[in-house]
Amino acid sequence: MSLSDELGVSPERRIELAGPVNFRDLGGYAGAGGRHVRWRLVFRSDSLGPVTEDDAAHLVERLRLVTVIDLRSTQEVRREGRGALVNASLAYHHLPLFEVIPGVDEEWPGSLHDLYRDLLRDASQQVAAVLRIIAEADTRPVVFHCVAGKDRTGVVAAVLLGLLGVSDEDVIADYALTQEIMPTMFERWNERPDSPRESDFPAHILRAEETTMHHLLAIIEEEYGSIAGYAASGGIRDDVVTGLRDVLLD
Repeated sequence: MSLSDELGVSPERRIELAGPVNFRDLGGYAGAGGRHVRWRLVFRSDSLGPVTEDDAAHLVERLRLVTVIDLRSTQEVRREGRGALVNASLAYHHLPLFEVIPGVDEEWPGSLHDLYRDLLRDASQQVAAVLRIIAEADTRPVVFHCVAGKDRTGVVAAVLLGLLGVSDEDVIADYALTQEIMPTMFERWNERPDSPRESDFPAHILRAEETTMHHLLAIIEEEYGSIAGYAASGGIRDDVVTGLRDVLLD
């Protein structure tokens, strides 16, 4: 039984923390068969490197978090660390969606559309691994995150929600929730010596607009036929999809 089941309420989607600013719940969306994504089971976030001791206590003791899936590169993990959660008794999986950082190790692609197309192609195995970990976690809460919780995290969230039968409209709206928090994220980045700088990136990259996710879903439809087709390209079998729905839909 999840925390929201016990409380009998729909919790807030965004989790307020002292460190991360983009930690939020993927629960509540309408999914397959008239069911809804269960609250307080799967979360998405920006970097957990800034997690404070109080944040860690809230995540572990209140939200009962037991699994962290880290999508950052090895270099980013070394730079930002894992925050106070490094001392918590939980499962940690490092699954970088790419190791060469656009804008740092190489030039940025022409647009976010190009970046996401490359991610879909090059990281299908890693995305599949994330989905398996979430399915195997059963009813034990999981978070997956990158640095901003926007691009790598956004792609994984879109695939996961799509497999759960969440509508394109809700997938797009969930992605765009990051946009409203970007100014606060930039402020916190600029306060921390181990965080990236807003000035390091082209302005058009640092956005989370609905049109970008709409384009990503169109790419998936065009090149893989469906979200399920994309997941299958990474080795996700139907039984994994069934397992995800059994665990995450009420």
